[in-house]
Amino acid sequence: MSEFNFKKHLHLICKAFIAIALIASVFLLAACQQEPAVQNEPLGSITGHAFYSNGDDHSGIVLTLDKTDGLRAITKSDGSRAIVSMSSSKEDGSFAFYDIEPGTYTIYASSNDSIEKAVSTNVVVRGSDAVTADDLKLTATGSISGNVIMDESKTGNVGFLVFLAGTSYVAVTDDSGYYCISNVPAGDDYQLVVSKGGYISSTVISCSVEARGKTILHEINLLSDDIASGSRSLVWKGSLADAPAEPKQFWAYFNETDGCSYIYDGAKWTLLASKGDKGDQGIQGEQGNPGNDGEDGVSINWLGSFAADPENAERLDAYYNTEKGCAYIFDGDEWTLLASKGDKGETGKTGTSITWKGELDAKPSEPELYWAYYSKTDGCSYIYDGVQWTLLAAKGAQGDQGDPGEDGDNGVNGVNGKSIVWKGSYANAAAMAEALTGPEALWTYYN
Repeated sequence: MSEFNFKKHLHLICKAFIAIALIASVFLLAACQQEPAVQNEPLGSITGHAFYSNGDDHSGIVLTLDKTDGLRAITKSDGSRAIVSMSSSKEDGSFAFYDIEPGTYTIYASSNDSIEKAVSTNVVVRGSDAVTADDLKLTATGSISGNVIMDESKTGNVGFLVFLAGTSYVAVTDDSGYYCISNVPAGDDYQLVVSKGGYISSTVISCSVEARGKTILHEINLLSDDIASGSRSLVWKGSLADAPAEPKQFWAYFNETDGCSYIYDGAKWTLLASKGDKGDQGIQGEQGNPGNDGEDGVSINWLGSFAADPENAERLDAYYNTEKGCAYIFDGDEWTLLASKGDKGETGKTGTSITWKGELDAKPSEPELYWAYYSKTDGCSYIYDGVQWTLLAAKGAQGDQGDPGEDGDNGVNGVNGKSIVWKGSYANAAAMAEALTGPEALWTYYN
C-alpha cells in the first residue's frame, strides 16, 4: 500500500471544509429569518354572586359562561353553544371565572330548585380586567307531599285535588292517595285544602316549604259518607264589597275590593284564591345541563275539547269543556273538576227561586223564604231571608227640587205592568232553555 501524500490532497480537504461551512451558514440564516414567538394576550377574571331571594344557603347554583357578540351567544360550526367555562356558587353565593380572554360574555345562573329556568347578565372583559358581574337572583322552591285516604283504605283514593289556597299549585292523588306538589316557592303560611267534586275538607292544614326541601305532611283520612252527601260543600255567596255577615262554615265569596276570594273555616275568613300581580317577563334561557330525575307522577290522558263529558271514559282521562270553560278529569267513577276558568268558584247547590209578590204599599204578612216585593212607599225592593225583610234593590238618589210649575191636566192611566218570573241560576240562556220549556216573556235568571 502506498503512503498517503497529505500535501498532494491538501487542496481537496480545504474544499470539503469550505462546503461544510457554506451549508451551516444556510441553516443558520434560515433560522434567523423565522418570526419571533407570539406573546399571549393578558387574561382577565369575572367574579359575582348568584343567590336565592328566599333562602339562606346559596351553594350549588350552576354558572355557565358563554362567549357572545354583544347580542346573542356565539355558536360553533356544529351549532352547539360556545361555552367558555362553568362554575358553581358557594354557600354565600359567590362564584368566579379565571383566565378569561378579552371579549363580551353572558353568564347564566340555573338551578333544579328554582322557579326560573335561568337568569343571565352580560359582562365585558378588557385586557387583564377583574370584572364584577351584576347579581343573579333565583327563587328557591321545595315540595309538599303526603297521602289522602278515604275510610282508612290504602286503595281507591284516586282523584282528590290537593291545592294550596290562594295559589295555582295543585296535585291529584293516585290510587294509594299519594300526592306531591312540586316547584312551590319557599315560604311560610301555606294552607293546604283537599277537594273532590263539590266536597271540600273541613280541615285546612297550615304548612311551610323550605328552600330546596321536601315537606311531608301527616296522612289525611276522609269519610265517604261526607263526600257522598256533600255535607261540607262550598256555598258560594257571589261578588261582594265586604265579607257577608253572620257567616257559616264553608261560605265563600269574591271580594270586589281586593280582588281575592275567601272561605269561612268556622272561626275566621281565610284566603281561598288571590289574583296576584303579573311578574316581569323573564329572559329566555339556554339549554342547561340535565337535572336529576323527579319523582314519578301520575299521567293524565288528555282527550281534547268537547261540549259535554266524553263517553266510555277511563280513569285519568281529562278534557276541556267548551260550554263551561273548565277542565275535568275522570276519577274512575265520575268526572271531577281539574281546573276552572277565572275567579269563578265551584258551582254551588241549586238555589231557591224568588217568589215575586208585586207592587205593594206595605210588606206582605206571614212571609215565606225568598218572597220579594216592590214597596210603593219608599221605591225599593225587598226580599225575605227567613228572619227579616232585607233590601233587594234601592231606588237612585233623588235629584234637586225644581221650581214648582202650574198644575197640568191629569194624564191617562198607564198600562198595568207584568211581574218578572224568577227561574234560578244557569250557566247561560241556552242552558236555561234546554232545562226548561221556554223562554217566555219576563223570565229572569242568574248567569
